[in-house]
Amino acid sequence: MISRILLAATFLLAFSTVWAQSQRVEVAGGLGYMFGGVADETLKDEGVETLQEALSLDAAVNYGILADVRLKPKMQLELLWDQQPTQLEAYDRGTGQPIKTVDVRVDYFHAGLLYSWSQTTRQPFIGGTIGVTRMDPGEGFGSETYVSAGPVFGYRTYLSRHFGIRFHTRVLVTYIPSGELFADSSGEGFTHHKQTFMTEMQVGLGIILGW
Repeated sequence: MISRILLAATFLLAFSTVWAQSQRVEVAGGLGYMFGGVADETLKDEGVETLQEALSLDAAVNYGILADVRLKPKMQLELLWDQQPTQLEAYDRGTGQPIKTVDVRVDYFHAGLLYSWSQTTRQPFIGGTIGVTRMDPGEGFGSETYVSAGPVFGYRTYLSRHFGIRFHTRVLVTYIPSGELFADSSGEGFTHHKQTFMTEMQVGLGIILGW
């Protein structure tokens, strides 16, 4: 009896491993929530802190599409597009009050690698991606596109040969140069006082389709 149970367990483990590895390409659509997005906190040079206007993105829901291509049994190429409809705000650092607000669409276009050490239908994973961040406020303001990158870690589980669920947390870091950002036709926009890195945190849930 015990030998039969062990044999059945071995068969199920082997089947689930083959099942999880059988998909060459996976596509996932999902929703998430992004927060952070402070582009300019303060002007601080040579130890002197001066309160100035600050730029930030409001926390908001995002949506996107992921495509994963299996390169090796434990390695995948990941391509992603994420979009966050939100608001860009300029704050008076002295009073903490917003002085200008416009709607903005933030798009991330990234490519990178994922690694999972599990070969079963339940797979934790880690990885990283690099690409660009495009911020487009419309309303007469110009768009901005900058290099961005960040790590990702998460967990996915396969419910059938062609269907699964994915949870992940991603950190997206975007390089922001100094100068006038999102300038309008007159050349005026949001003043960004020095080179910084804008960081957004993303928590996401996706539905996986594989073949």
